[in-house]
Amino acid sequence: MNLQKIVEHLGQIVPLEKCDAGEFAHCKVKMMHSTLSCYSLEDWGTVSVLEAKGMGGLMQRSLLVINSLHKDIPVFTVQYMALWGRHLLEINVLDIMKDKTNTAHFAGLQGLFEAPGLKKQEMPEEWYTSMQMPGSGRKKGSAAAMEQCIESMVTAFVKAAKKVRLTSAVESRLQRQRRMMEQLYDHGGFSYDAYRVCMKQAKTEEMFNRWVFCVEAPENEKSIEPPSERETENG
Repeated sequence: MNLQKIVEHLGQIVPLEKCDAGEFAHCKVKMMHSTLSCYSLEDWGTVSVLEAKGMGGLMQRSLLVINSLHKDIPVFTVQYMALWGRHLLEINVLDIMKDKTNTAHFAGLQGLFEAPGLKKQEMPEEWYTSMQMPGSGRKKGSAAAMEQCIESMVTAFVKAAKKVRLTSAVESRLQRQRRMMEQLYDHGGFSYDAYRVCMKQAKTEEMFNRWVFCVEAPENEKSIEPPSERETENG
C-alpha cells in the first residue's frame, strides 16, 4: 500500500503544495522507519500522510488525514495496517461540524466504502464512535481492493468538501478540533499510541497537532490565511 500515490492522484484534481515536516519527515519508530508528508490543500485545508514500514515491507502502519480550519467539514482519516500478508483498513469521517446541514455533502461516502473485495469488520466502542458519519468503518481484504477504495473515498471527500463554503468562525472550528485532539491524547488511536511509546509524549503531540491533524501552524511557517469577509459572503 502506497498512500503517497493516492496523494499524487489527488494532486491531479486539486492544487496541493508540499510543506516541510522538519524533524518529523523521517524518523525511527521501534523497528520501523517512519515518514511524514504534509500538503496544503488549495486555500482551505491540509493533507497529511504518516507511514511506518519494517521487516522489508511485511509490517506497515499508515495514516492519512484530511482536515480544515477554514471549512466546517468532517475530519477524514484513513488507517491502514498490514502484518504478514493480512490487511486491515479503517476509515473515519468524524463529525465536528457546527452546521449539520453540511453533512448532506458527504452522504455518498457510505456507498463508496461498500466496495467489492472488502469485508466488514466489527469495531469496538471507541471514544470517537459517536462522531462517526456514513463512510466510517473497518474492513479487511486485499491491499489492491483497499487502495482502490481509499483513492475513491479521498477523491469524493475532497470534491464534497469543495462544495462547503469557507467559514469566518476559524477560532470556533479550532477549539472543536483541539477538544478532539485532547480526546485522542487521553484515550489513544489514529497511530498516536505507536509513536508515543517511542517518542516523548510532548514531541508526539507536537507532531500530531502541527503536522498530522494540522491544528497548529508551525512557527516561522506560512499558514493558510482565514477567508476575507467578501469570500465568506460569496460562499
